Amino acid sequence: MAKMRPDNGRKKGVRERDL
Repeated sequence: MAKMRPDNGRKKGVRERDL
């Protein structure tokens, strides 16, 4: 699991690269 932080351009409150 990467760090859980709001990806500005991507969905809100999603992992950075964990999908």
